[in-house]
Amino acid sequence: MKKFLAINHEFVARSYILFPTLLFAFSIIAHANVITFVWPFIFVYTVEKVMPFILDGHLNLASWSGVTKFCSLVAFVGGIFACVGIYFRFEWLASTAAILIGFGVTGLKLLGDPNKEVAGINFKRVNVIAGLSVIGGLLALGFLLMKTPLVVGFIFYTIILGLEVLYAYIVVKREKAPLNLKFSFNLKTAFPALAVLVVVFIISFFKKTGRISDFSWVLIILAILGIILELRNIFGQPFKLFRIWLGAIKNYVIIYTLLFAFQQNKVYWIFIVFIELMACGMLTGFLNHRLQKIGLGIRYKATLGVLFFGLFLTYTDRTYLVGTAVTVLSSLLLGKWVKIQAPDDDNSIDQKLSVFGSLCNQVALFGMLEVISFFKLDNKSALLIPYIDHQQELQYSREMFYLRVSMILLFIITGIFVIFHDRKYLFVSNSQK
Repeated sequence: MKKFLAINHEFVARSYILFPTLLFAFSIIAHANVITFVWPFIFVYTVEKVMPFILDGHLNLASWSGVTKFCSLVAFVGGIFACVGIYFRFEWLASTAAILIGFGVTGLKLLGDPNKEVAGINFKRVNVIAGLSVIGGLLALGFLLMKTPLVVGFIFYTIILGLEVLYAYIVVKREKAPLNLKFSFNLKTAFPALAVLVVVFIISFFKKTGRISDFSWVLIILAILGIILELRNIFGQPFKLFRIWLGAIKNYVIIYTLLFAFQQNKVYWIFIVFIELMACGMLTGFLNHRLQKIGLGIRYKATLGVLFFGLFLTYTDRTYLVGTAVTVLSSLLLGKWVKIQAPDDDNSIDQKLSVFGSLCNQVALFGMLEVISFFKLDNKSALLIPYIDHQQELQYSREMFYLRVSMILLFIITGIFVIFHDRKYLFVSNSQK
């Protein structure tokens, strides 16, 4: 029982963004071009992205037990609210559920891994089984979402969150310490969180409604400039810009696939890409061990070459899924090596860099989408309409191809810049490991 619950915890932590995002994305329903259940998706996506900036390491408390219980209960209550809200079509309740789920599961992810402290658990074996379980869970969730009523998918996920509550109360037992969640508000330290909140909220709203004003773009630009100024102290450190770039690439693979798959009536592509993400995550550990005999400089150069080749493979529909797999695997390997070579001083830096990379990608992607839509289709949100309204007859294949090529070129150009920025660390002597 203990091992099963430990695997379930790894399952929840690994899929903390994946499952809630998919569920609330599928809850968006279009009837006669009237969009419903937009806000729950916007809220869950926003909370997941903003949490690393809001908590900023505050969940690393003395008592993992207390925090795990708190976050697991919040997520489970959110799951129950989501089931009720979706079944009875109460958008306000589903929105509340999205906030609770986003807070709970992201908190569990940021907390770290209590399994390392639990006696009698083979951590490596649990990790492998959990990775395979996420892939199996994705297949099961995909079947439920496409073949059964939507609420069944939410019930499936709520059961998993319920098992996480059992894990928190049965498996995780550490010294009792008071759970102090009183956070002081300081405008200077809270600014990055507020800026991220603005950017994520506006982009999420645009992604689900196709509506964005020029003033909103101004706010986005100002917010990103503010985040850059606030985080400028870490940008000069080794690999920080490089990791932001890698985070942007991984986010591009997900977001573009969502847009393209809904537009081309290839929803199964979404599940394939998410399975690729999980499988590549598992394969990274295996390959990293095997590649240790190769000099670090050669590893960097070869993997960067493979990464650019993977981006090139996404050029056409026929090799797109192969290209995404190659790109994700290469980016994960590079991310693993740079974090070992230049460790973070703060546990929350990794999440912050990943979030900032995803925001940069989405600003560039949707900005380019608006430009191409305006000049080629005379409508700034034309390329979003098939995705928003689930109108697969409006495919705009040529315009989506232009968007894809534009983003590939952008990643190559920015990649050259960040590689040049970190060249003395990337192109180390072959004797270094």
